[in-house]
Amino acid sequence: MGFGLLFIGYFVLFLGALSAIALPIAPFTYVIGAGFVAYSLRNLRKENKFFLFSMITACVLILESIVALLLSFTIGQTTAYVVFSVAQAVTAFILHTLLLVAIYIIAKQVEVTKIQSRALVNLFVTAIAGIFLLISVFLDAPASNRFFAVGLTACFIFVIFTLGAIFRCYATICYEGDENMQNETTGIAPFDFLNKLLNKAMNKNKNGKGNKK
Repeated sequence: MGFGLLFIGYFVLFLGALSAIALPIAPFTYVIGAGFVAYSLRNLRKENKFFLFSMITACVLILESIVALLLSFTIGQTTAYVVFSVAQAVTAFILHTLLLVAIYIIAKQVEVTKIQSRALVNLFVTAIAGIFLLISVFLDAPASNRFFAVGLTACFIFVIFTLGAIFRCYATICYEGDENMQNETTGIAPFDFLNKLLNKAMNKNKNGKGNKK
C-alpha cells in the first residue's frame, strides 16, 4: 500500500493547501494529508534515506498543522497563527522536494528511466515555483501579484506532475515486501476504498513491475 496510500495522502495534503484561497479547508487537509503521507512511508523509508527524511518531515508537518488548527479555533488569525501557517507551507514544500528526490533514487535503482525523468523535470518546476514565490514576498504590487501568480501556477503543475510520478511508481515499482501490501488496510473506510480502486486499476500491471530488492 506504500505508493497507493502516498498518492492519496499527497493528493489530500496539497489539494487543501492550494485551494486555501477559495476554500478554507487547508487546516484540516494538512493534518489528514500529512498523517497519511507519514503512514504510507513506514515501509518505503527502508528503501532509501530520503523516504525516511520525508517521513520525519511529514511528522513535523503534522505537529505544526495540529497547532495551527487549534490556533484557528481559539485565538484566530493572530501573529502566532500566521507564523505556523507559513511554517506549514515551508515544511510542505520541503516534504514535496524530499519525496521527489526519493522517487528519483528508487526509480534509478530499478532502472525506470521515465519516472527518473519525470522526477527531474518536476524538481525543476518546483525550483521555479519556489523562486517566484520567494521573489513575490519582496516586491510591491502589482509586480508581487504577477510573480505570485506564476509561482502558484507552477505549484499546481508540480502537484499534478508529482501525483503522476507517484502513480507510475505504484504501477511499475514493486519494492521488497510490497507483494502483500495490497491486502493491508488503514481502518478508515474512504481511504481503504480509494486504495482498493487503485489496486484494481493497476492489478493488470502487477506482473510487469520492476522489483526493488
